[in-house]
Order: sequence, then structure tokens, then C-alpha cells
Amino acid sequence: MRTLTCLLLLTLAPTVVLAQRDTGRPDERRRQARPTVAILYSEPDFQGDAFEVYPGDEIGDLREVRFPGGGKINDRVSSIRVLGGMKLNVYADPKFRGDRLSVEEDVPDLRRLARRGPGLERWDDAITAVRADPPPRERPRPEPERRHRPHGSRGPACVILYADPGFQGDALELDPGAEIQDLRDIRFPDGSKINDRVSSIRILGGVHLTVYADPKCRGDQVLLTEDVRDLRQLKRGPGSHGSWDETISAVRVGLSQRGRP
Repeated sequence: MRTLTCLLLLTLAPTVVLAQRDTGRPDERRRQARPTVAILYSEPDFQGDAFEVYPGDEIGDLREVRFPGGGKINDRVSSIRVLGGMKLNVYADPKFRGDRLSVEEDVPDLRRLARRGPGLERWDDAITAVRADPPPRERPRPEPERRHRPHGSRGPACVILYADPGFQGDALELDPGAEIQDLRDIRFPDGSKINDRVSSIRILGGVHLTVYADPKCRGDQVLLTEDVRDLRQLKRGPGSHGSWDETISAVRVGLSQRGRP
């Protein structure tokens, strides 16, 4: 009888080990399949009412939406959770204007994040618009040769519009002769909008670019012949307020004399 008991224990032991291993696999799969989403909370430390924002979502005025419980979201977000590698851009004013903050990791307390400029308060209870970008791995990347080749006649003749300062974020290349009278008609390669969203510009191969504040190549305009790393530093003309950051609605690409054969 004792021999039979030992044999039974030896037979069951591998089964127990296998069961323990299999129990861990679903949890591991769930961790790997973590959703791509940003969650806005009404209280610090991811507490209170919650509102989910998914890749590609654009809410130009949070006064138009509510938390699931009916409470307002505008100027009431106090913490943000970011999952799945998504990037969330938040804005202090409607229509994606005013101070901007890019969030790529959890922020348990927005009271600890100061806004830009002297005299401005914290980001707590100050968010009025949001735009969610897809994770970097989902974004089409520009060709390495063009992205890293230095400015000048050795580079390809093109203009590259970027969504973020420092030649970062979504990118769209334009060839010489291109004219887009309304940027609302086109999109970045990942599907997100371009109109009023350009923050830096690279100019390669002896071309020049004229940008316009209004559709149909109207309104304020400026001629660019070299890279602009941060359009926040480029002020608009006399009688206009603010910078050229996120205000471009039409573009025209020309070939300058030094770029002609």
C-alpha cells in the first residue's frame, strides 16, 4: 500500500507543476495586451470621476463632454493615467490653443506641474482640450536618409512639416511646387489632422515655403527659407497676436534660385 501511494504522488506531481505554470500565462498575456488609452481623473492619485481617451481622439472643447456620472470635465482634471505607450497632448484653451503639455507617462498630481511663463499657475483643473496620438510604434516613420540628412543642396528638395517642436512627432513631406490651399483637406500619414497643428518645419535642398494663417492662401503669411525648430519663437506680423505655432492653414512650396539646376 505504501508503494502504491508513492507511485500516485509521483504521477500527480508533474500535473500540479504544469497547472501552476498554466495559471500564470493568462496573467502574463493580459499584462502584454495592456490597452492603449489615457484616463482623465477628477481627483489626484487617479481617484474620482474618470474619462477615457483613445488614440486618435480629439476634443477641442471639454465643455462639450462630461464624465460618465454627468459631472463636468473642463477645468476639472487633476491626474492622468497613460497606458500602452500613448501620447496625450493637453491644452489650456479651447481649439487646441494656449499652453500645451505632452503627457507620455502617468501624472498622479497635476498640482505639481507648472505651466509655462511667469505668473501662470499649475496644470491642475486647467485642461480645456485634449488630443491623443497613437503610440510611437504605430506611427509611420520618415525615411532615415531624409530625416537625418543635413539642410542644404546635398539634401533632397522637399519640405517636412512636423506636429511637435524640434522636428518631432507626426511628419508630412511636400515636394517643390506643392500647393495646399486648405490643410483641413489632408492628414498626417497616421490619419491625424495637420491644420493648425504644425509646430516645426524642415526645409531641404534649396526650396522655400510660404505659410498662410487662413485657407485659400490668405491671411497672415511668412516666407521661410531655412529650418524653423520651434514655431512658437516665430511671431506673426504687425497687428496679429501670438506666434505661428499651430496656426498654419495653407502652404505653398517653391524652388529658390540656389536650388534650381
